[in-house]
Amino acid sequence: MRIHLTQAILAASFAGTAAYVNVAPATKPAFSRQTTLQMARSENNPMADLSKGAMALFTTSAFAFSAATTVLPAPAMAVVAEKPAVVQKAPAPAAPAKKQISEKELEKIKMSKMNAYEKEEYSAKKNLDLAGKTIAEYQKYLSEAKTADGKAAKVAEAAEKKAIPAKKAFITASDKLSAAKNQDMPASAIKELTEKVGVAKAASQVDEKELTEANKSRSKTEQEIKNQETHIKSATEGQQKAKKSLEKADKNLKKYNKKMQKQAKIDAKKKGEQVKQEQKKIDELKKEQQKYESIKASSEKEAASKKAQMDAELKVLEKLKK
Repeated sequence: MRIHLTQAILAASFAGTAAYVNVAPATKPAFSRQTTLQMARSENNPMADLSKGAMALFTTSAFAFSAATTVLPAPAMAVVAEKPAVVQKAPAPAAPAKKQISEKELEKIKMSKMNAYEKEEYSAKKNLDLAGKTIAEYQKYLSEAKTADGKAAKVAEAAEKKAIPAKKAFITASDKLSAAKNQDMPASAIKELTEKVGVAKAASQVDEKELTEANKSRSKTEQEIKNQETHIKSATEGQQKAKKSLEKADKNLKKYNKKMQKQAKIDAKKKGEQVKQEQKKIDELKKEQQKYESIKASSEKEAASKKAQMDAELKVLEKLKK
């Protein structure tokens, strides 16, 4: 009777525990080795104490509840580190562009440091240099014009050689046609000669036109040669004038420099005399100073002597008084 009651209590307890555990996910309750042995002893020993069975039931139920209600750790949340904001630096101010000085301005600055004679010489040299460059340029153009004229002459010569036979052929054909008409030759012959005259005339006109164009080109090149020769002549005259101006400017500048050198010598001599006078005054002042120091020293010596004499007299008077 006691065995059956114990089994009934255990069955009911297991049923209740299982029903309670089913709240959690369906998992088979795990029994400890100790609990299993206690249950086996109860079944094999009918006289086992009911309290031991109850204790085993309590331990099993607590373990099952603990296993069924295991608290899972919360998933770790990823912590995203914020990147520091990138501060865009303001662009550095662009350096001010250096002002480009033109050659004209540089020349103006250079001339501002010159005297009148140096400016005259500088301008004369500049004009002479410009005249030389101008002549060289015109000589280049003259050489090109002569080359073009040589080519034009060859073209005109070839056109003339071509035009002369064509003109002769036209004249010959015209003479034959005139003779045929005077001799009352057949119309067919006159027609044939007339056609020959037309062909010769057309060929002669073409050659004459080419010759005329070639002669025009030749005239232009010849005129260009004359123009460049005129320019060279004018530039050469300008060059000669520039040379004379430069010679005059050089002469004036040398004269001015000589005058300035002479004046510099006079000024140097005057300055030397002034230095001598000042040195003389300095020497005189030094002598006066030495004289004053000598008088001062002798006065101090005399005063010291008088003081010593007075001190001695005072001592004698003091002794007499006693």
